[in-house]
Amino acid sequence: MANAVDDHPNRDQLVAFLWGHLSGADLASLSRHIESCETCCLALRDIPDDAFAARLRDASPSPTEITAETTQAAARDQKLPAELLNHPRYKIGRSLGAGGMGVVYQAEHRLMDRTVALKIVHRDLIRNPRALERFRLEFKAAARLSHPNIVTAFDAEQAGDVHFLVMEFVDGMSLANIVGKKGPLDVIYACNFVRQAAKGLQHAFEAGMVHRDIKPHNLMLTRKGQIKILDFGLARLASESRAEPASASATGSDLAGLTRLGDVMGTPEYMAPEQISDPHKADIRADIYSLGCTLFYLITGEPPFKDESPMGLLFSQRHKQPPTLSDVRPDTARELSTLVAKMLAKEPAQRFATPAEIVKALAPFVKPPPALPPKAAVVSEPPPARSEVLPSPAPPRPDPNLFQARCPFCAAGVRLPQKALGASIPCPHCSSYFTAVPMDDACRS
Repeated sequence: MANAVDDHPNRDQLVAFLWGHLSGADLASLSRHIESCETCCLALRDIPDDAFAARLRDASPSPTEITAETTQAAARDQKLPAELLNHPRYKIGRSLGAGGMGVVYQAEHRLMDRTVALKIVHRDLIRNPRALERFRLEFKAAARLSHPNIVTAFDAEQAGDVHFLVMEFVDGMSLANIVGKKGPLDVIYACNFVRQAAKGLQHAFEAGMVHRDIKPHNLMLTRKGQIKILDFGLARLASESRAEPASASATGSDLAGLTRLGDVMGTPEYMAPEQISDPHKADIRADIYSLGCTLFYLITGEPPFKDESPMGLLFSQRHKQPPTLSDVRPDTARELSTLVAKMLAKEPAQRFATPAEIVKALAPFVKPPPALPPKAAVVSEPPPARSEVLPSPAPPRPDPNLFQARCPFCAAGVRLPQKALGASIPCPHCSSYFTAVPMDDACRS
């Protein structure tokens, strides 16, 4: 590996850098060399696109090719209903996860040759005609939403007695998973992600919809740094369905992961106080409260209230004041702490009235502060005679072939060649993978 600036790495080493095969001292040494070596930057740009494209594909898990074997494996792993094994329109692939609303699979639209996410709705949620009609109405309303920060709903179908939704496939990870693996986020990224979610909620609000279950688990971060809101319409469906008596045939396994019948809608750690007392009257300000809990979680790694029992959490949401953000994370600006406190006000009238107000209020926190001018140097010797003063050299012109990225996990700056734009790059300082975008774009409003 190159140990000196004059010792240029060979082509295989540069390819290994793009493919993410380097780590530790080798990665750090080569990264420092590339930052200061125009020759190696030019060499990186000359690497054929096929190698770089493969690097992009392998940087994070990509959609799996759906074959008969993957469909059978999905059937074994998550008990895929027999009605979907040979569905004429959708070829079912791997399981993407399960939650309170249902089980999600990766699928392929046979005619359109498009990868989608297919969510099988728990039978318990639509076990009676009234709930089934609510399911259709809610999903029809959700399908009218069209916004870059909301997962697009494509279709709602039935196969036998199995009801399922077809949605945009999001190649990314939930914010809950990211914080669970990496810990609290840099404040500038947390504010950026919540601001994007607020833009999506504003679009839904203007269309007359409220989410009612905003939480880090329902906010997906794509590989390009975009937030997508999941599960619009399903929280209200779950609430109305659970208001009906349970069927005699329902078993414990059928209800695994579901809130018990008669419980309020939402997730206790992120639920607004008014949702507990009268969930059907909760409006967009309940989503604002939940978004405030989410922002608190992203910055601190914990929701505002913690308790071992759901009832304890519900009591705290209604009667206890949340901790001050700056007390939990001292490096947080006091203005941001005040903003979060307003989002978490017990009375809806004391919160922001619309998500658009949050978008505006968070704008100063998603841009890096201007650099301070350097302090004047202390002159310990008399200045040279005028004839000896040399003209100041012109400031170096920025290299158009390089851009400055910032690791969201350790906040380190990294200079990268333009060919790395959009790739998942290992940070030379903390070895975490992150999407390489210019620093201004990573914090764009």
